[in-house]
Amino acid sequence: MDHHKRYRHLTAVGEGGKVRISCRLPNEREALARVLEDLAEPCCSVVEAGRNWGVLYDLVEELGAEPALANPHQLRAIAQAKVKTDSIDSHMLVPLLRGGLIPCAHVPSAQTRQLKHLLSLRSKAGLRQRLFLVRVRTRVKHRLHGLVDRNHVAPPTCSDLCGRAGRRYLAALELAPTAANLLHGHLGVLSEDRAYQGRAMPVRFAPAALLGRLASEGSCQE
Repeated sequence: MDHHKRYRHLTAVGEGGKVRISCRLPNEREALARVLEDLAEPCCSVVEAGRNWGVLYDLVEELGAEPALANPHQLRAIAQAKVKTDSIDSHMLVPLLRGGLIPCAHVPSAQTRQLKHLLSLRSKAGLRQRLFLVRVRTRVKHRLHGLVDRNHVAPPTCSDLCGRAGRRYLAALELAPTAANLLHGHLGVLSEDRAYQGRAMPVRFAPAALLGRLASEGSCQE
């Protein structure tokens, strides 16, 4: 199945390799249930780990189609296809599934996924939002270091270029207009991030037993 925001494309192939069904379905439970009922036989399926994959995965599992969660970055047959349509993407998953070549992604339990969403909603910042901002801040810091090196700026005496003293030093630099615009843009991102941290409420974590299960599943994924 090739899943999208408003629809999904489904291709069903029989034992002999003949395409039995190839159609676009609305993202509704009843539509998928009717198609699987028309097949009238046990089947396996592939769901790509993309946006909101959990909803489709749980639905397919509930309907008895034995889903496998595929890692989209490792599906080279699709990533390197010269012609890409929903029908082609959906159909090219079939030989990979039959040959046991689907690169499977880790599937957290439904309870673990609910816990992750809960942690995201328990504070203004949210756990996932916090992780996202940390990645952005790290990239901005790397860009600041690169900008300083490219413009042959002497490093400050302070140990942390992006700390409070380092940012004051950077803000006072006189650079060419283009470099100055980049510099102050990066410094602005760091300042906004620090202000956001100050407004954020501390995250209230879920019971320790659930967090332990989340940590153990995370280690299995790694």
